[in-house]
Amino acid sequence: MSEKHNSSIEPELMQTLEEHIESWKPELYSLLPGLSEEIEIQWDNSWGIKEAGTGGACLTRNEIAMAFDPDFEGDKDEQLINLKGTYFHEAVHTMQGWTFGEDALYKNPSAIEGAVCEGVATVFEKQRAHTAPLWGESDDEETLQQWLEELKQLPPDFDHDKYYFYDPDTDRRWIIYKVGTYIAEKALSNNPELQIEDLVTRKPSEILVLSGL
Repeated sequence: MSEKHNSSIEPELMQTLEEHIESWKPELYSLLPGLSEEIEIQWDNSWGIKEAGTGGACLTRNEIAMAFDPDFEGDKDEQLINLKGTYFHEAVHTMQGWTFGEDALYKNPSAIEGAVCEGVATVFEKQRAHTAPLWGESDDEETLQQWLEELKQLPPDFDHDKYYFYDPDTDRRWIIYKVGTYIAEKALSNNPELQIEDLVTRKPSEILVLSGL
């Protein structure tokens, strides 16, 4: 996930961050045993989210981009937790095939498909990396239901920036992420035998049915 904020990462900091990634790998792979062992990380702060001090993107099923703002003015410990969340989030996308590359499973995804894929990844990072991402916060249920119906009506060529990040006309942010989080959490609450890992490789249409929405 990104909103294109940029600043460089010095080699010494990059080495420290990669040591953290290595320390998180055993936990991540124990949660997602089907995860590729070939995932490479590209450090690129153009993918950063200002409020979190981190960000990322799934470039291919074997490559993720990650950002870490060295000038972040917020809580540095929380920023590191957010980095772990980004790593976990993007790892889920590699398994979903939710990528920017030619290996993407979804070639012309609908807003709902995007919402579900992002929602599952967001709930995974919330539950397993113990993050509190702003794009995973719940608005009131009535609002989320309205947004869900709005997403269902969008054409294939909908405005991605408006629905993924910021709608300047209504001052809404992260609509797709918030609706997706709502869907994923509903799917889990309606099916207590399932864990978030069980949703990672399910089709968005299946997860929507599980959610009852």
